[in-house]
This record gives sequence, structure tokens and C-alpha cells, in this order.
Amino acid sequence: MRKIFILALCASFCTSFVATQAHAICGGGDVCAQVSELDDFNFGNYTFTGDITANSDFCPYLQNDNETDYQMTVDGDGAGGAFIITTGGSDLSLTVDYYNVDTLSYQSVSNGVSFVGNNANNVIADCSSGSGYGRVRITIPESVLENATAGNYTGNVTFSMNPD
Repeated sequence: MRKIFILALCASFCTSFVATQAHAICGGGDVCAQVSELDDFNFGNYTFTGDITANSDFCPYLQNDNETDYQMTVDGDGAGGAFIITTGGSDLSLTVDYYNVDTLSYQSVSNGVSFVGNNANNVIADCSSGSGYGRVRITIPESVLENATAGNYTGNVTFSMNPD
């Protein structure tokens, strides 16, 4: 029996208005974007049926911006920014989806292609007001897992956020 352990997919944010770091701090009177509360994805063991899916909420914050929309770009570790996780020489492809609060549905995200996120918090940076959350979903399709090599897979997906 093959065992496939999907240990973790580290998700990180880059905020280009402040710096390219995992959690930027907004200061002063500039318009800036800050992200917090995004967790790593741990998919656990694969049981050989169905897709593996994990969700994470995050707090997008826009300082000194009168809007709640923001630009988001997502890239992975693979060639050309493809969404993958790896073990040794084997890769598993991923899909990434963003939950759109306007349409109340997930939209597919392509690597390196910007899309408009919505519902950013522009009041308090840690979303403790109860509003302003975003959500991402990462899926490893069953069709990819069926032929996977046994191992511990890891990888990174980077989310870049800018004010819209």
C-alpha cells in the first residue's frame, strides 16, 4: 500500500505597497495593504478517495483607502509560478480558489493573473470588528492523487495584495 502524506502547504502573503514580507505593518498616512491570520494548510493523509481540500480565512486590511476592493495575485513553486507541492522529484498540481463575497461562490485563480478581491477591512487591521475576512481554498484533485508517488509533499503558494 502506498502512503501519501501531504504535510503542509505554506501560504504566505506579500504586500507590495509596504514590503515583500509575510505580514506587513501599515504605518503613517500612506495607502497600504496588510494581511494577517492566514494559516498554513495541512492536508493530512490521503485515503485514496476523492479530492483533498483545505480552506483558510485571512484578514485583508486596507489603510487610508475608502474602498474594500483589492488586487490579488497568486503564485506557486512550480515552473512559471504553477501551483504544486513536491517530494523528491515528484510534483502534485493544486487548484486555488478565492471566495467572492459578492457572488457568494468560489472563483478559480490562475497563477500570476491578478483578480479583484473584495470585503477588505478598512477600519481595524486585525479584523476584530468581525468584518473584512477573505477565504481561499486549495484543492489537490483526485485525478492527480491517483497516480501520486508515496511521500511527504510540501510547497508554497504566495499571495500578493495591493490596494485596488
